[in-house]
Amino acid sequence: MVSNKKLGKGLSSLLGNKADLNSENKKDNGLLLIPIEKIFRDENQPRKEFDKEKIEELAQSINKNGLIQPLILTKKDDNNYNLVAGERRWRAAQLAQIHEIPVIVKNLSNQEVIEIAIIENIQRSELKPLEEADGYFRLVQEFDYSHEKISNLVGKSRPYVSNLIRLLSLPIEV
Repeated sequence: MVSNKKLGKGLSSLLGNKADLNSENKKDNGLLLIPIEKIFRDENQPRKEFDKEKIEELAQSINKNGLIQPLILTKKDDNNYNLVAGERRWRAAQLAQIHEIPVIVKNLSNQEVIEIAIIENIQRSELKPLEEADGYFRLVQEFDYSHEKISNLVGKSRPYVSNLIRLLSLPIEV
């Protein structure tokens, strides 16, 4: 198995420096401006719960300062996009009634989408332990990742990853 030397080195190493630009969309500082209604959330995103109050605070910040960091998207079809990273920003931009948002569109495999979503969520704001465990478990099940490979990917210890995944086998009452 070929190891990916970009893993464990942050989002920029996975995403690279250049966006796959589409000349049909407006550009702002090299980023695409995409209508927010053309962006759809990923149902497989690790984060399942969003703090409404924190999203409202982020919306206020976006109204005041704009959207500082672009969303990461993949192309769904000719006119629509799937959200890879930035769902909190996307939700807050909707609350702030922003109509076009800066994005980077990448051509990513399903494996890369999951990796980026997990890394982005861990780096940004705390995932609930079961959400984090579920993301790691998906890497094990769908892409045959070892616990060691996941630990290198996310910058956590192997025992941390193993113990977190074990949470999924606990009885629901626990």
